[in-house]
Amino acid sequence: MKPSLALLFLVVCPILATAQSEARDLRTLLLDSAYVLNRFEEATTGLNTQIDNWNVPESAKKGFKDELSGELRNVELEKPSLNGLLLKGDVSASELFDVYSELTELGGELNNQSSNFANWGDSTKAIELAQLGAKTNVLAANIGTVLRGKIDAQEAKLSACSARLGSPTAKPK
Repeated sequence: MKPSLALLFLVVCPILATAQSEARDLRTLLLDSAYVLNRFEEATTGLNTQIDNWNVPESAKKGFKDELSGELRNVELEKPSLNGLLLKGDVSASELFDVYSELTELGGELNNQSSNFANWGDSTKAIELAQLGAKTNVLAANIGTVLRGKIDAQEAKLSACSARLGSPTAKPK
């Protein structure tokens, strides 16, 4: 009896450790996401005023400011949802997809604004925005990996359920 108990222990402990590790990693990714959203708000404070001083057509200035304003609204909407996810034990794939999507958009906006500042504004601000954009894109990629794992797990469960329902020995309930 003792050898089989030891064997069971050796099999179950890595599974539990992996599950705990994945949960901790996802929590870290969500915390990092909250940090990036906050950092975006900080980094973009006052950019509208700087954009007003650029030597570009007014229509371009308006477009740059509209993009920035739209992304700031998205960030403001995402922050409460993200805080709610931090309180949950299990984050669904669709909830995680929302975070992934927002980070992907945010990374793009940071890269756009970095390019704009490199061309017409303060090069120091351009570098700051580019660095934050790169961090955001890496974070989005890491969340995308976790999301892919969740989707794969859901598809495996669906396949298993479909196989059971489709087997001739399965009895409907």
